[in-house]
Amino acid sequence: MKTEYSHSSCNNCKVYHQSIFCSLAKDKWISKKKVKFSKGENLYVESEPIQGVFCLKTGQVAIMKRDTNQINRIIGITRPGEIPGASSLLHPSQKYTNSAMALQEVEACVIRKPEILGMIN
Repeated sequence: MKTEYSHSSCNNCKVYHQSIFCSLAKDKWISKKKVKFSKGENLYVESEPIQGVFCLKTGQVAIMKRDTNQINRIIGITRPGEIPGASSLLHPSQKYTNSAMALQEVEACVIRKPEILGMIN
């Protein structure tokens, strides 16, 4: 089950320098919440409205896309330092274009949609 808890500065994160965000405004725009997901739990689901993206601290996440038979197929695996859900932000529908499921226990920082869109602008 997903749990949320507060965390300290992103500067103290062991995967901070692997993230695409390492040269940006750091804690000024990154959410102050981390979440944990159990193995098999969805971080987000295809076609749901975008809430934000996740910066993985620990664990692996399967990125899945529904095929023509509506069966989820794994199209990629993300690892610590990567940002599942980021590509969906650019999609005109403002919905996730794929799903993400924890392959093992996952710890991630949530970057809320308004924060990341503000940073992009």
